[in-house]
Amino acid sequence: GRNAYLILNGKGEKVAQLSNLRAMGKNFVDGMLTAFKAVPVSKTRSNVVLRYYDPTGKEIYPNLWQNVTGTYGVLQDARPFRDNLSCYFDYKTKRYGYFNRQGKIVIPARYVKAHDFSEGKAVVSPDGTSWIYINTAGQQCIGTTFTVGEPGDFHEGLAIVQKRDGNRNACCYMNERGEIVAGPLYSANRFLNGFAWVTVLNNGTHDYVINKNFKTVRALQRLSPHKELIYDDTDNTVHVGT
Repeated sequence: GRNAYLILNGKGEKVAQLSNLRAMGKNFVDGMLTAFKAVPVSKTRSNVVLRYYDPTGKEIYPNLWQNVTGTYGVLQDARPFRDNLSCYFDYKTKRYGYFNRQGKIVIPARYVKAHDFSEGKAVVSPDGTSWIYINTAGQQCIGTTFTVGEPGDFHEGLAIVQKRDGNRNACCYMNERGEIVAGPLYSANRFLNGFAWVTVLNNGTHDYVINKNFKTVRALQRLSPHKELIYDDTDNTVHVGT
């Protein structure tokens, strides 16, 4: 069947009603949401199309509307704008690309996997197994192609990448010139406000807070077997789990 959905403001007041929808996609991200809309093509048949909506319920980005009949059960999320570009999924090619705030496709859908942009660079995979960094023009901006693990996004000028260290993958910090500046580490987390949490393997695992010079600011004490330190990547905080 077809469903109607309401858009409410922060006070719970109705702003708009979206009708003839088969399903919602992703709720509002940077002023846009995605939804599946049923569009009649005959008296007995409708196509399911992907639509973008603004907070008033207006359909936007008409050149990104896609016929997704038969595939709408796997709608990809609306992605946030980062560096004024948003990642989108092309259902025909099964590839990712990027469009700007006017809905113009800036980087065609040619990647099997793709991250959001961060500090002018995005991690993408042309083939599903190897990874590169591109700039907002879609050009590879770091010479290395990464085949060991999935590289991380840039935060405060550094990204976490992986390399082989004996019989395991180890984490390293890489600068914007593609140079490894710290590591290998057992695990590493992104920098926020000049600090990051890392784990070093040396006769057991040891946790440290480090600064941008990769110097230890604080050693984190290991807890009892019934509790563990849990890292929250959203705000770079550490809390105790039970």
